[in-house]
Amino acid sequence: TAKSGEVTVILGPNGCGKSTLLKTISGIIPLMSGNITADGGDISKMKRGEIAKKITYLSQGRDVPDMTVSQLVLHGRFPHLSYPRRYGERDREIARLAMERMGIYNLSDERVRDLSGGVRQSAYIAMALTQETDCILFDEPSTYLDISHSLSLMRQMRELAEGGRAIVTVMHDIPMALDFADDVIVMQSGRIVMQGRPCDIVESGMIREIFGV
Repeated sequence: TAKSGEVTVILGPNGCGKSTLLKTISGIIPLMSGNITADGGDISKMKRGEIAKKITYLSQGRDVPDMTVSQLVLHGRFPHLSYPRRYGERDREIARLAMERMGIYNLSDERVRDLSGGVRQSAYIAMALTQETDCILFDEPSTYLDISHSLSLMRQMRELAEGGRAIVTVMHDIPMALDFADDVIVMQSGRIVMQGRPCDIVESGMIREIFGV
């Protein structure tokens, strides 16, 4: 369960199914059993476009596109476009506001491939904001970022949650996860073994049991 207004962090050893869980929630991988609901609606009964209006998914590994920052950010509007899928003034205004919020509007015409890792991540988050969903899924968003940019990213996630969104993120940095998360999900061997507040997770001994630290 991920609640609006909260940052939910998924922890677990490599290969335990964290990324698979996010891909299944977002409809990329078919659901094999159980059910997934968003705002009370059954994901399995929705078309991909409908899911994309409810859930944004930012994957861990991404090819760097040969396009400008503004072009990348506008991609977030794609689920909202009707035929013939042309961006309108409202789409461009939403993208502009997202870039301003992430502090990258002055880089609108820069090529994405020329950006540093931290700034590039801000561009992807701006793209996620233009998608205008209530839930954003991040898969290892701090990969390749130094500690300064990682902390900045976590503060950005906190601000998004405080704005009313449900933020779900996979993380490997356990101390940072426990510091920033409202709720923590611990996975092992493809299953959720515990979900709770950071203090409850620590006191349970689950971190020591799963990670051996």
